[in-house]
Amino acid sequence: MATASRLTQPKFTYLDVNGLPQSVNDVLVSDIDAINMQMYMLFLTYIGEADYEPTLGSGMDNYLFDPNYKGTHDLLQTVLYNAVARWMSDRIVVRLGDVIILDVQDNKVRITVTYTYKRLNVQVRAVMDLQAGG
Repeated sequence: MATASRLTQPKFTYLDVNGLPQSVNDVLVSDIDAINMQMYMLFLTYIGEADYEPTLGSGMDNYLFDPNYKGTHDLLQTVLYNAVARWMSDRIVVRLGDVIILDVQDNKVRITVTYTYKRLNVQVRAVMDLQAGG
């Protein structure tokens, strides 16, 4: 009597927007996950870093070591909003007030971005922990 062996699908492991490992059974990720990861990478990209796209990036690194007060938070909020509005407006809608700086410590910032995904017309809230220089 022969027994059939059960085939297992290979797992795909990736880091989510907070840098935590996630594992899925297939390689496909949702549109929302892809947008969140693209936004995360946009925030961490230095302006001038990307070849052939000299304005790609957020400029967030210019403000992380400034004094930790509301004026700096407002500048950081505007810089992050401008990056999303410029580079992701074909897929999402975000307003300046939808980018909120939750906490800034040394070279780390915790933000929340609420946006509307145009294709599905759904509102999404992404919370991200960003760190400059690493």
